[in-house]
Amino acid sequence: MSLLPLEMYFKKVSQNNNSFPNRSGEYFSKYLSILSYLKSNVYPQINVGLTINSDGVDKSLYTDHSTAHFDEVVKYAGFLLGLGIDYDEESTQVVNLSPYEIFCLLVAIRIHDAGNILGREGHSNACFLVLKDIYSRNSFDQTENRIIAKIAAAHGGVTNSGSKDTIGVLEKSKGVHAIAVREQLLAGILRISDEICENRSRSSNYLMSYDMIPEANKLYHLYGTSITNNQYESNILMLEFSLRESWLSNKYRKEDEENFLIDYIYSRLEKMDLERIYCNRFTKEVCSIDSIKVTLSFFDEDESHEIAEPLAITLEDKGYPTRESPLLKYKEDYNGEAIQTKLRDRER
Repeated sequence: MSLLPLEMYFKKVSQNNNSFPNRSGEYFSKYLSILSYLKSNVYPQINVGLTINSDGVDKSLYTDHSTAHFDEVVKYAGFLLGLGIDYDEESTQVVNLSPYEIFCLLVAIRIHDAGNILGREGHSNACFLVLKDIYSRNSFDQTENRIIAKIAAAHGGVTNSGSKDTIGVLEKSKGVHAIAVREQLLAGILRISDEICENRSRSSNYLMSYDMIPEANKLYHLYGTSITNNQYESNILMLEFSLRESWLSNKYRKEDEENFLIDYIYSRLEKMDLERIYCNRFTKEVCSIDSIKVTLSFFDEDESHEIAEPLAITLEDKGYPTRESPLLKYKEDYNGEAIQTKLRDRER
């Protein structure tokens, strides 16, 4: 089995059994066993499961959720942690995660989207069911199962209270037999890796070439197809888009609206920047994305000639920060007049 950089690093550091809760356990072999099960029984069926188990108009053709997508997330997590694509077992890079944390991160990445096999709705939490099945078949520790599943589920969805802050509700550090797992940190690495790994490999490019993508899904596939480079280096994410003339001149259906591709790209970049800011809060002790540098290039139909000057966009933290006051509720309910009124009522 060909290993990705983060997997090679884990193989190297997993040889010391004292780094794991079960000191007699072979955690690299355990990881390979989980991966083998997913590749044989789950990954090949996710795309079909999405189609037959999802409701609504976008039931027809989602972007790819096969083995390749999970590999990409593992690859970009390695990039964020300082492991380049040329990493091998002779390399000397050191990752600022414990061997057990790397195990938890790898397994969480490997099951984060596996719940899509049961349908798109609530897929983040459905990863619990997939991992529970694997762990029960192998008599693995259910405490470990719950921790990994929580890390995986935090890549999207909402909390029980309806908040999007799914990482914030996790514990900063959770102990498993005296081995610490930084849940928020690992969830942040997974979530931003999942966000930035999008590129044309996830789109159905062959069907695109024959204009056979269903209208309800075309915009999502065009977005992925237009990304020709997504590279992380020195805390900077570099994105390059190649946009054809016909893609720019047409509108595409998105739920109940019609959108131009360029406007959809802007909305996705805004979301990516929010994810960058959000995840940096949890990952900064190990890694961060300080800015996103975007190049939008405009071409004719065979992408042989540019039809306009490229756009260069940088998304980063700058200027004086603005936000809705975290004291808003208190300013409304406990302001000077409200307190004065309460004091007057108390004197009566």
